Amino acid sequence: MRDALSLFDQIVSFSGNQITYKNVIDSLNVLDFEFYFKITDFILDHDAPQSLLLFNKVLENGFDGHNFIVGLSHHFRDLLVCINPQTVVLLETSEALKERYFTQAKKCHG
Repeated sequence: MRDALSLFDQIVSFSGNQITYKNVIDSLNVLDFEFYFKITDFILDHDAPQSLLLFNKVLENGFDGHNFIVGLSHHFRDLLVCINPQTVVLLETSEALKERYFTQAKKCHG
């Protein structure tokens, strides 16, 4: 609980009274899941240059390449879970994000 309060104080001092999703990921230096959706779209479109440029952007933002690849493997696992509508319930995330995974999984499967 103390760690959570410290993180909250850090976020408040960084963002002031306007706490947003973007402020939280910026202040905690967390990689947004949006990167994984984007790079997957680039891969599905066979767009290697954009995939490499996005990966370079991740590295330029100070994220470890190995950790990004591990996160990407988790993203791919979640896409595999979403290929079948019956298994989408296995994802432990918001309904909106489940729908997003399900939509991208249809592109992978089809």
